[in-house]
Amino acid sequence: MSQNTNKYGFHVNKLTANEKKVYDAILKSCLKHQEFGNAWITKDVDGDKIFRALKYDNPELFYVNFSVPIVYTATSYKISYLDYDFSKIEEIVKQIIEDVKEMDEYEKVLYVHDFLCNNAFYDFKAMDDFGKCNSNPMPFTIYGCLVEKLCVCEGFGLTFSYILNELNITNYITIGILNNDLPHCVNAVMINGLWCYIDVTCDCKDKQYTFIHKNENVYPIKHIAFGLSKEELSDIGYESDDLVVPTTDKYHYYKNRNWIYTSLPEIRRAINKMCNRKKIIKFRYDGKLDINVVQDRLGAILSGHGIRYSSIFIFSNKFISIIGGDLYEYKL
Repeated sequence: MSQNTNKYGFHVNKLTANEKKVYDAILKSCLKHQEFGNAWITKDVDGDKIFRALKYDNPELFYVNFSVPIVYTATSYKISYLDYDFSKIEEIVKQIIEDVKEMDEYEKVLYVHDFLCNNAFYDFKAMDDFGKCNSNPMPFTIYGCLVEKLCVCEGFGLTFSYILNELNITNYITIGILNNDLPHCVNAVMINGLWCYIDVTCDCKDKQYTFIHKNENVYPIKHIAFGLSKEELSDIGYESDDLVVPTTDKYHYYKNRNWIYTSLPEIRRAINKMCNRKKIIKFRYDGKLDINVVQDRLGAILSGHGIRYSSIFIFSNKFISIIGGDLYEYKL
């Protein structure tokens, strides 16, 4: 893989002149896998800001152990590294690049999003252990996402950014809070010159929402957080000072497909059209009818189609996915 450092440089551009000097020195050491280096650490240098810029602007530094803070003295620093075979990462990413080479920019972004959603589960234990002594750093890394197939939002966000960098698609990682207390990251992505926000973590496969089809597990990708604006991210509980780029709804997954409905008759017509007992049906409901009433009515509509196995997934009182059909069975 190439060394695509500072593809967009969102976080490094927040640093002061002195902080950028320290940042540049540490980045050079990281690229050479050097454990120690020298830099003049003045009083106005914020080590946390430098750490954030290094980590989130340079996802290709996946071999640096960012679960351990960089240790500073007045004139030097120490960097920790992870010990694993990162050639496995390069092999997977190389295949993705090959798979998308004939696609346009939007198709590439959607393909990578869907690949990551299908590839890894969210690691709830890692998030519970966050900050504890000897906690496992892998779920916070690209290795955890691509190879171990178990990660938290940071692993998804860094991996998404890294692959998009390799595809020469401009992006950056936003850092914020989900539901007022949980640290979370979301990617800002430029598609054909237009920005939107994408949260892979929100859409990743869920063991609790699993069906069996032809003896294989089926994990619906929800696409709830693909192509969103700042306001829509706020609707699903995400707040960040990094949401500063003007966004478009051109690549909004549901708007792009005209899958946003405001009334029950619209939903019924859509289900009648899409329901063939084999598909995952997805849409967004923006109407005034109580969501519990909508859910009850959906059950009746599905029964009318003779669907024996179905599950209705509702997120944030807006996004609804239905998977059903005689070919599916619940996974117990």
